[in-house]
This record gives sequence, structure tokens and C-alpha cells, in this order.
Amino acid sequence: MVIRFALSQEQLALVDRLVASGRYEAQESVIGAALGLLEMRERERLVSLAALHDALAAEDDAEDHGEDEDGEIPAADHEAVSCDGAVLDEIERLIAAHPGASALKEAC
Repeated sequence: MVIRFALSQEQLALVDRLVASGRYEAQESVIGAALGLLEMRERERLVSLAALHDALAAEDDAEDHGEDEDGEIPAADHEAVSCDGAVLDEIERLIAAHPGASALKEAC
């Protein structure tokens, strides 16, 4: 399948520099590597959002059972979550609906 798209002058210059440097064999290789990085970031985003949703569900469960909740997320959860700009935006939206999520944002 062939997909045609336009690159800006800056993007094309970057692709050409990477090919000229010998790091990549062809323009298609550069685009393939870029898509691979995008795919990896999307996977990381999904993992981060799943961790956020799990933390919120655990907090809700603790509140439903009348347990004391200090609003903190266990340290192990902090280490497991990697946040980029898109994840932080999603966290901001969730915080608006669920104030207990603010502890996870501080971990990022």
C-alpha cells in the first residue's frame, strides 16, 4: 500500500540530513523509524492512562469501603508511570472530574 503525504520544508530537510548521514538507507526508513517511535509513545501513553485509571478505581474502592484515604498513591505506582504532555492533559481532564487524581499528576 502506498500512502502519499506532504512534508514541510523543515521535515524534508531533516529526513534528507538523516539519509545523507548514512544512518538511514532511504527516506522511507526515516519515516518508518518515526512511526515506530510514535507507536512506542502511544503504548506508553496507554500504560500511563491505565495506571491512572487503576489508581482512581483503587481510591474509589477505598472510599466505598469507608477506609481512610490520604489522597496519596503508593510510591510503587509513582515509579511505574511515565507521563508525556498528552498524558498530563488527560490527567488534567480527569482531575477536574476526580480531585483525588492530583497525586498522580505530581508523580509525573
